[in-house]
Amino acid sequence: MNRLITFGDSWTAGHGVETDIQYKEIISPNLFIDYLRLMNGWPRYLANKFDIPFINLGFCNKSNNEIYEDIVKWKHLLNKDDLIIVMLSYPYRKYGNPIVDVGNITNELNGYNYFILNSFFPTFSNVDSSELDVSRFLNIDGCVSDVLIKWETENDKSCWEYEFRKVNNENTFLGGDYHPNTIGYKLIADDIYTRIKNYNSHRLLTIPIAAPVEIFRFQTSLFEFFQKRVYGNDSYMNSIIIMLDRNQHNNVFKNTPWVIDIKHKLLPGIHAEISNDKTHPHYNSINVFYPLKYIIDTLPDDKILCITDCDVVPLKVYDGILPNDDEVITCDIYENWHMHIKDPSKNNFYKIEKYLEHNDYSYMDGGFVPIIINVRTMKKILKDVIQISEKLIDDLEPTDNFGWWGAMAGFQIACHNHKIKCISQDNTYVPNINELDNTNHYFCHYSCDPLFAKKDYLNWDTSKFKANKFYNHVRMWYQNFK
Repeated sequence: MNRLITFGDSWTAGHGVETDIQYKEIISPNLFIDYLRLMNGWPRYLANKFDIPFINLGFCNKSNNEIYEDIVKWKHLLNKDDLIIVMLSYPYRKYGNPIVDVGNITNELNGYNYFILNSFFPTFSNVDSSELDVSRFLNIDGCVSDVLIKWETENDKSCWEYEFRKVNNENTFLGGDYHPNTIGYKLIADDIYTRIKNYNSHRLLTIPIAAPVEIFRFQTSLFEFFQKRVYGNDSYMNSIIIMLDRNQHNNVFKNTPWVIDIKHKLLPGIHAEISNDKTHPHYNSINVFYPLKYIIDTLPDDKILCITDCDVVPLKVYDGILPNDDEVITCDIYENWHMHIKDPSKNNFYKIEKYLEHNDYSYMDGGFVPIIINVRTMKKILKDVIQISEKLIDDLEPTDNFGWWGAMAGFQIACHNHKIKCISQDNTYVPNINELDNTNHYFCHYSCDPLFAKKDYLNWDTSKFKANKFYNHVRMWYQNFK
């Protein structure tokens, strides 16, 4: 998440934070009051919660069509990783048409990380919105003004401009004649923040893959610990641990070999399909994707998956960039660490070149888990990912360590062939590779951590752990696990 960009009318512009009632009916009194409003409405307090800068492009008396025109005007300066929030005005202001206006806004922001809210009037209270994409509305049937009305009733205190009280009893309220004060704007920011967190935590389905070997017992336990700390009870709905029923051709498990609390499934691994002569451990890398073939058709197309190894844990609720249908979000660290494949100038490009079906090399980025991808996009490429990965490993010499990353390469190749854009993000803390960034790192991948090394299983020296969020929580988990 890069910046908060807000569009709207006076409810976004901050009308009402000033205390002098002489300005109540003045759209733009003077530069001093204009800036006082813009810098102290709900965008300020929401940006503080996300710890990002904000740009408030709200302006008093804007209609929804004019808000749309502002989006068009400034779109060339928007980034895909910006958090964009549009707070709608009265839907019929200046002869507005809610279907047309909202349709224009959603079409213009398609592919961006945006949300829409109603300020003081439900946009579709009198019209049918079924033909529109309203998936980015945070509260389509309600308004942020509902939060203020409820708070005022419960606290017997004004949250409205100039200390007005019980303004919802006035007929003029639905016309937007009353605005929040500073307390009200802080309440609105709190509500939006919670709704964004909830939206992303329910929409994102995290799927770590575990093998039925002892080392994965601690990894699944640690994943559960972090998932529950970050998402609470939502972790029972927004994650599925996939346990492979085999990690080789023999020893097929019929039940999960240890207790897992959150949702989990025992599914076949790649050895259920490949021939018995394929015994090299490089084929195990395909298990990041292979078991998905058994559940992908049961998932709704608009669900967003976070596909990952079991040694990747969440550090905070994911509210970062989400992919469009022709996009996938990857962790950026792998290209220069392992892969070196994203274009012909890279050292390992020759190892994948023969599998590429066109020569536009703008789609690969060499990234990998956590992979954030729409279900419908995953459905499109999953078969190819598995087949290409297997073929690539078949063609490599068994001594070529690039085979360990065969599925990484297979995924990148499939995205390239289907013209699905891989978008690299610095979203993951990888101990011993980079430093923890509390703002941008949503995940930790501890696969190569010398302090929390897998080879030291159950014999970790926690006194050597760093003092950061990841290690502090590992210490807490370890006290109970051992």
